Amino acid sequence: MFTFPEIQGAVQAAKAIYEIVKANKALADLDGLNAAVGELNAKLVDATAATLTSQEKQAALSNRVRELEKELMEFKNWDREAERYQLTELCAGVFCFAVKPGMENGEPPHKICAACFNKRKKGYLQRTEFDGRGTRYKCGECGSEILDHSKTMTYPDIVPEYPDYF
Repeated sequence: MFTFPEIQGAVQAAKAIYEIVKANKALADLDGLNAAVGELNAKLVDATAATLTSQEKQAALSNRVRELEKELMEFKNWDREAERYQLTELCAGVFCFAVKPGMENGEPPHKICAACFNKRKKGYLQRTEFDGRGTRYKCGECGSEILDHSKTMTYPDIVPEYPDYF
């Protein structure tokens, strides 16, 4: 798109070209004609430069519009994906996002790191360790670790099929 100053400059260049051509019809000598042709060429160069500048600006604006449209689509896709999750308490005072019942879309039940979710990323919480102190989870995206003390177990709980072993 052309801006007003660019259009105004092009119109002024065209008017100047018209005036030069009109004045040159009356010129009889070669020196006057050469000077008029030189002035005409200078005005044509100015008009061409203004057109090229405007086209460059238009191309840059078109690229920016495409970038913004892509970004908008990513936001819409994330919003649609985020609707599938709800904030849940993993353990006392520790929150994550879990898939809402019925919204699994064929995926197994899973939990997402709250910090990553708020950055529009899906950082899956993976159980990395289980011992008598609790269950440890690690985010695959940001590396955060969570120790869930609420799910401590004793050895007989871990191996229920061998109750007399301990």
